[in-house]
Amino acid sequence: MTQKQNALASHVGPVLLLLLAPLLLFAPVVGGDSTLLPADALTLFEPFRSAAPTAAPPHNPLLSDLVLQNYPWQRLITRALAEGEIPWWDPFIFSGHPFLANGQAMGLYPLRVIFHLLPLPQAYGIFIVVQLGLAGVWMYVLARVLGANRLGGLLAGLTFELSGFLVVSVVHPMIIAAASWLPLLLALAELTLRRAPFLRFGRSTLPWALLGALALLLELLAGHAEIAYFALLVLAAFVGYRLLYRLATLPKTAWRAEVLAPALSVALSVVLGLGLSAVQYLPLYEVVGASFRQGAVSLQDVLGWAYPKRRVLAFVIPNFFGNPTHRAFQDIFTGETIRATVNAYGNPVGAFDWGIKNYVEGGTYMGLLPLALALLAVLDAFRGPAGGEGIGRRFLKRVRQFFRQPYTPFFTLLALFALGCIFGTPLYALVYALPLLNQSHSPFRWVFPLTIAVAALAGLGATAVSTSRKPTAGSQGPAQGEGAFSRAVRWLGWGLLGSGGVLLAGLWASRLAFSRIEPWVTRLFWALAKAPEVFPDARTFYAYEFRWIQQAALLLIVTGAVLRLSRCPIFLPRRLGRRPLWEALAVVVLIADLFSFGWGFNPQADPAPLSVTPAVVEFLRQDTGVWRFSSFDPHGSRVFNANTGMYFDFQDVRGYDSTFSAQYVRYMNWIEPQGQLLYNRIAPFTQFSSLDSPLTDLLNVKYLVTEEEIPLPKYRLVYEQGTLRVYENLTVMPRAFTLPQSATLVVPDAEAVGTAIQTYDPRFYVIIEAAEEAWSGSAPAAGAWPRAFEAGEPQAQVITSYGLNQVVVDANVGEEAWLVLGDAFFPGWKAFVRAQGAAEDTETEVPIARVAGNFRGVRLAPGAWTVRFRYTPNSVKFGAFSSFLAGMMVIFLAVTWSWRRLYREDANASTTQRLAKNSIAPIALNLFNRLVDFAFAALMLRILGPDNAGQYYYAISVFMWFDIITNFGLNTYLTREVSRYRDQARRYLANTSLLRIGLAVLAVPLLAGFIALRQTVIAALTTPAAQTALLALALLYVGLLPSSMATGFSALFYAYEKAEFPAAVTTVSTLIKVGLGTGVLLAGFGIVGLAATSIATNVITLAILGILAWRQIPELHLPGPSVTALRAAPERALRRQMLGESWPLMVNHLLATLFFKVDVPLMEAILGNEILGLYSTGYKYLDALNVIPAMFTMALFPIISRKAVEDRAGFVRFFRLGVKILMLLVLPAAIVATLGARELVLLLGGPEYLPGGMIALQLMAWSMVIGWINSLIQYVLIALNQQRYLTRAYLAALSFNLIANLLLMPRFGYQASALLHTAAELMLFVPFVIGLQRQIGRLDWWGLVGKPLAAVACAAPLVALLLPVSRLAALVGALLVYGIAIWRLRLFDAEEREALAPVLRHRGQA
Repeated sequence: MTQKQNALASHVGPVLLLLLAPLLLFAPVVGGDSTLLPADALTLFEPFRSAAPTAAPPHNPLLSDLVLQNYPWQRLITRALAEGEIPWWDPFIFSGHPFLANGQAMGLYPLRVIFHLLPLPQAYGIFIVVQLGLAGVWMYVLARVLGANRLGGLLAGLTFELSGFLVVSVVHPMIIAAASWLPLLLALAELTLRRAPFLRFGRSTLPWALLGALALLLELLAGHAEIAYFALLVLAAFVGYRLLYRLATLPKTAWRAEVLAPALSVALSVVLGLGLSAVQYLPLYEVVGASFRQGAVSLQDVLGWAYPKRRVLAFVIPNFFGNPTHRAFQDIFTGETIRATVNAYGNPVGAFDWGIKNYVEGGTYMGLLPLALALLAVLDAFRGPAGGEGIGRRFLKRVRQFFRQPYTPFFTLLALFALGCIFGTPLYALVYALPLLNQSHSPFRWVFPLTIAVAALAGLGATAVSTSRKPTAGSQGPAQGEGAFSRAVRWLGWGLLGSGGVLLAGLWASRLAFSRIEPWVTRLFWALAKAPEVFPDARTFYAYEFRWIQQAALLLIVTGAVLRLSRCPIFLPRRLGRRPLWEALAVVVLIADLFSFGWGFNPQADPAPLSVTPAVVEFLRQDTGVWRFSSFDPHGSRVFNANTGMYFDFQDVRGYDSTFSAQYVRYMNWIEPQGQLLYNRIAPFTQFSSLDSPLTDLLNVKYLVTEEEIPLPKYRLVYEQGTLRVYENLTVMPRAFTLPQSATLVVPDAEAVGTAIQTYDPRFYVIIEAAEEAWSGSAPAAGAWPRAFEAGEPQAQVITSYGLNQVVVDANVGEEAWLVLGDAFFPGWKAFVRAQGAAEDTETEVPIARVAGNFRGVRLAPGAWTVRFRYTPNSVKFGAFSSFLAGMMVIFLAVTWSWRRLYREDANASTTQRLAKNSIAPIALNLFNRLVDFAFAALMLRILGPDNAGQYYYAISVFMWFDIITNFGLNTYLTREVSRYRDQARRYLANTSLLRIGLAVLAVPLLAGFIALRQTVIAALTTPAAQTALLALALLYVGLLPSSMATGFSALFYAYEKAEFPAAVTTVSTLIKVGLGTGVLLAGFGIVGLAATSIATNVITLAILGILAWRQIPELHLPGPSVTALRAAPERALRRQMLGESWPLMVNHLLATLFFKVDVPLMEAILGNEILGLYSTGYKYLDALNVIPAMFTMALFPIISRKAVEDRAGFVRFFRLGVKILMLLVLPAAIVATLGARELVLLLGGPEYLPGGMIALQLMAWSMVIGWINSLIQYVLIALNQQRYLTRAYLAALSFNLIANLLLMPRFGYQASALLHTAAELMLFVPFVIGLQRQIGRLDWWGLVGKPLAAVACAAPLVALLLPVSRLAALVGALLVYGIAIWRLRLFDAEEREALAPVLRHRGQA
């Protein structure tokens, strides 16, 4: 094997051990019949208790969150996805709330696929083992990157993956998932900063940065915002420290390459990672902003939840303060089993657990050996020559030596800072002051960074111990520093041995003399907080602690022995690799230590209670309507505990979640004070007055489950079994009801609602708020409401469909009325109204008001209506697009980096290969750009709606006229001339740029004249254009000049056959454009903001292209005309020549654009912006696909320009080849556009753009077949200097298109315009062919296009057969038949195949 293969193989053993080590703790719940879910905890309360009356006490009730929170979440996601729905909304608790936005359900986390592949009870064990294994592997990677050897990496990985923090956090899988990625993030950041070699490509930063972005994505999608925030803080601190270190240790001449560039790469990595995860975190940000936790507690409150000082013992004796799974132990005095039954006060207890912090929050144990190794790592960093200075100076030298180490100081400081936070020192105030962290109530979670720091230090310490056994290469013996460290290892080993021995001896001495010390033990017992609340007496307390102190003493002895053995030359047998014995012992001791801590803490439960259906559930399921339930629980019996209703798809007004809205808390506080908010719960009802409240009726609480008797007349007992009762609320309000508009009561804000409901019964009044935040959609004007109001009689309405994200109600009203839906109001809900029986595409959006401080209401006119409520939050749309955009940036950067490493310019490449390079790369990049543009269009169209989308499309279309005028055909002229005379590149560029400036200025009066014409003469015949559309047009024009100048540089690159450069820059500008566009849409600036972003985008594009051109085109460095020379007669003559020769090109381009899109301004004036908006969705697909012939012909143009002069036969050959390639591609595109039009428009614009966009696309699709060939012929005629003939042809075709649209559009609508596309292309094709054949002779058109058309004809019968069954089947079948027919018909002849062979070979080799 090679050296690299050997190095890789050396990691296999440690990685496998780290992946398998978690099985030691979780094997029973991975391969057996048990589940990691604490299903036994369900039997603590009704109705599950009655369903399993003989069940044993739960193994660990502290972990019940797994079945109260995570299991219902995973069940909801799994069922929703199985039904083809994304659960953005959860209707089952809190009267509904955002679900996936919360994140803790890990709905978007890739490894969550395990919960889809396996039954949920079995999936949890496998998920935890996989995630802990990854945590260990990534910690191993980090340690190795930091310089640890294999032993150090292995010990670091084991320390982290089996640490107390992770093992006790199994109750929160999202914490384990999120925490596991931080070591990888730190490792990739370090590799980026040091510009480590990537594969075989040498030193790099970008690949590591992109991998870091993906790791950060996984960190954030894991779903625990608090852990993710801490991870980002640690990452930022690490990067900051490492940058300071590199600034201090590198020469200033290297700062730019070795500090600044890597720092920017890390920043890019973080930005991309945040962008990739925006689909999760933008919705979460919206939810957090409305959360009840915002400002709910003070810093002092949070510090009160930190560790008490005594908790430091748990770092050495993890079970000193008990364990919730310890229900019995063996008495050291009698040998009998002592069970947890009663405490010292005679009260019942279930386990020996007396910690002030619960065991999950207090999970700090990392093993004794890692603590010792971490200490040694710190001591090793202080190593240095002894010297003869005084103590103070020597100490300062050692401190300086410590901070010269690259990593140990950071992890030491991180550990100390984390300890300060954990124990509630003033250091935590620094954290609490950070944005959003005032919602974090968990200083104890800083155990996470502490564990990372100790694991890393342990790895470095183990490395220092193992390497200090031998002298450095070339030395005659141990150096002084090494000898001092080796002595420190030996002393620490003896110290731990001695400490353990003394502790063990003292412990047994106390046992033998217990009768004498018992009074002291008793005083200590009563002095320790919470000890008497768990143990019955001091003797039991002593017996319990004896075992754990003894275990700690033994571990001290073993740890000391391992360190002491590290100084001895004792090795394993040769068959085991002759490794030092202490290394094997260190691994075994660490695993045994952490195994003894973690074993038995997590459940190994029977999953049966999860599938139990209690009798009361069967009873409630008989009511198939839409209703909610709650519990009446004044004594805390936890009847139908929070979230367990989700097991049966019951909707509950209670709930248990980390984030829910302040709005709902406010509403529930109006019913009764909420005492469980600190525990993230909406409490059950505890007061009879709450049951009588009209607000409870309004919540649609139809059933109350209780173990109490309810003596209220409005409640009827409908079920009783044992102690469990169900009462029906006889005055419950229907989920959907109407009230007349005369019952409208308008108050200023939500607080005023609380006052109003004390006087006005919200069942008979529609209490709404004037505040803007209480409306989804535009709030009506202040005078829109009746001044007088009176109570109305509610009328129940029919809910015809109730899903996760959508509710449909049929309402019949005889007067203007409100439809009130008893579900929570939240931004992102939209309402659409249509007449009953009408299609969805006839509905209109109406505003939603917040009613009674919590619910949704819409106004209806008299009639029979179908109202559709749909949850489509903009935060999700912006988040999804931002994630898509970041993903596209990652792909673009990765491809660009790979291209630069793999592609080499070949001066001997054939013409066909150059054509391929200049067409395939630009086409691929432009298709990539179109994909990005399409994703942005999907966002834009949904935000703008058809009317605004039509306005923007109109502004863009008109702007293109002026863009063509100012470019004046100079791009084509510049490409053609520079490709012939490259030494004149600078001269041509300077003169064309000067012309562009002049043309841009001269076109201003034309723009003003057009706007005046549109708003006067044309407006008199139709209606004026929208002001926003004209303002957008003006802003687009402002950005025209830099755009025109940039296209000049692009033309220059095409002349040099370097088409990949402008294509790549276009990708960059596309990403910038859509990024800025997303921001302005998010800010609400609409189409005016979109137009304004073009200015910045065009300026940046010009700058990038200018810099690239200067670097890539040597001829630009040749002397060119000065400013004075540009004014001289020769240059003026050249510019006149340019104008003379470009004039036909400009006219042809303008005519071509008008020919293709003359229907757009006509449709804006005749049919209006909304119809144009629908039409434009189909148009966008044609625009996107037309980039293929455009880029292909642009790449072909320099070649055929030369061939037209030098080789007429070759010219004809390339034309024939071009026609066949384009026909090969266009026909499948037309098939897809025709058969998949509905899905394509639905994907791009959503249901608002159906059916108009679909019909337009289907009718326009086949115009591409002729249009693509026309595009090629146009450039061929230009190469043959037939510009004037082109002008006449375009004039004829444009005249036909214009007249036909004017005649047919008013009568037949947009359908006529769509059909006219094909007719107009045919009208252009005829003169094009006539003009072409005059120049090159007669062409065998059937030979060129016959075979592709025959292939389509072969597919037609199959389409006709399958279309009634499935459009998807018809589409797939058509494409398969088409492909087979093309292959069998042999489209390309032998000569053409020979020409294509070098391209295919080149691509295959690449």
